[in-house]
Amino acid sequence: MSRPDNSHVSPLTPGDLDPGSNVARGTLWNLLGTGLPILLALVTFPVLIGAIGTARFGVLTLAWVVLGYFGLFDLGLGRATTKFLAEAFGQNRVEEARALLWTSLGLNCLLGVVGGITLAALSPLLVKQTLNIDTVLQPEALRAFYLLALSVPIVTLATAARGVLEAKQSFGLLNALQVPASTLTFLMPLAVLPFSNNLVWLIGALIVSRLIGAAAFLVASLWIVQSPFAGPFLARKKLGRLFSYGGWLTVTNVVGPLMVYADRFVIGSLSSMSAVAYYATPYEAITRLWILPQSLTRTIFPIFAAGTDRRRRASIYNNALKYLALLLAPIVVTVVVFAPDLLRLWIGEEFAQRSSLVLQILAVGVLINSLALIPYTLIQGLGRPDITAKFHLLEAPFYLLMLWYGVRHFGIVGAATTWTIRVSADGMLLTFYVRLSGWLGTSNENVRLPQSLALVAGLVCCGWLLSTLSDGAGIKLIAWTLLFIGASYGTWRGLLLQHERQRFQRIIAESPARLVRIFSKNSQQGRP
Repeated sequence: MSRPDNSHVSPLTPGDLDPGSNVARGTLWNLLGTGLPILLALVTFPVLIGAIGTARFGVLTLAWVVLGYFGLFDLGLGRATTKFLAEAFGQNRVEEARALLWTSLGLNCLLGVVGGITLAALSPLLVKQTLNIDTVLQPEALRAFYLLALSVPIVTLATAARGVLEAKQSFGLLNALQVPASTLTFLMPLAVLPFSNNLVWLIGALIVSRLIGAAAFLVASLWIVQSPFAGPFLARKKLGRLFSYGGWLTVTNVVGPLMVYADRFVIGSLSSMSAVAYYATPYEAITRLWILPQSLTRTIFPIFAAGTDRRRRASIYNNALKYLALLLAPIVVTVVVFAPDLLRLWIGEEFAQRSSLVLQILAVGVLINSLALIPYTLIQGLGRPDITAKFHLLEAPFYLLMLWYGVRHFGIVGAATTWTIRVSADGMLLTFYVRLSGWLGTSNENVRLPQSLALVAGLVCCGWLLSTLSDGAGIKLIAWTLLFIGASYGTWRGLLLQHERQRFQRIIAESPARLVRIFSKNSQQGRP
């Protein structure tokens, strides 16, 4: 595949991904939109577990997985829509944008219906034979899975509508809708608990929240496209490229989530639903850190997709890796050091004893996987989704064999270890491919990326040592504090460039004045 023509794109901006840049602001919007509902999830999980029990909660987590996985029936058209609409918006091709909008919405609805029928047909096999669900729970679980099948078209439609907003880089609007929609996803099941703990009612409430969110995204996507009902309504010339790009994404969307979520199904088959809960709970907690890289990659993907010159591309890519590593490392190290204490405080002693090591291993894997999302996004943004698909096809058989062996012999710890090994191998493949492709040129833009990654690796190793040296939370807290004082000083003096330090200092100095101006403006607007 030929590389995109970048002649029309603006030159390098020194502030790309520095605090205050457009990319940073877009990332912050995405982070707020995803992060605020996740804080609510941390509160609702213990309530749900206490109200419905670990076995029923294990089934509920699998239902969430199934709902997300069957969203793959959009055949990659959501991401393809973002890519090609970003090109159309960037070059002001209004009619093409309208045609892509309606083509994507229509195809996603149709494909969602196909996905729902498929899920309904597979539900008896999943509930009664594949998963180790208690016989008493099976009728309830089967009805819940049938209900999930009805919601697949809602998921695929919402994916297409969000893709339109991302292509336009309307991240403020997108997340103004995302926050209440995601909040409803967690609040609606809680609202059912006073009346019933039946899975059918819980999942029904979840689906209602998804329907409300999809409707809001649809209205917003129509609003940002100029004269959306003026036509044309079918992008005939783009169908081939849409399905070609989306086809490879479908391979990734099938195989990738299969490897991400296969661990729960293998645990459920070889062990029990309670074991699924002991594994899925720390998994769901630590993978919420993905909001940082996902918020960033949702911002830079349209930039890569619309085309950009090599120097700016290298600047965005390298700065994204550096800042992401430096942001995530303190969080991951804290989790590794205090995993038993955090689980004991959050859920209870039983989960602390059974899930602490799982949480520590998964935390390291999440850090590695988060960094791998940057080369993953670059490869897909430049029109090569076939590369990520081929890597996943290569990894899948080895991973599934290792996962089966790990769970059979080491239980949920084996599952966590296998998952972390797999994402590490995937990250290495993606990184090497980007470096060998020539897309970033020969210059490293002097961003000190290797030193940053070395510091992150050292922090994680030190954190792991601290977690094993003492069970006393006080001693670990003192050592942790000293570790981060040293790491913070080393980052400020050795890893950040002079213009980056100056920009940080300027933003910190100007923040109080900005808050005063915002408060004053809001007060004046509120006067009669």
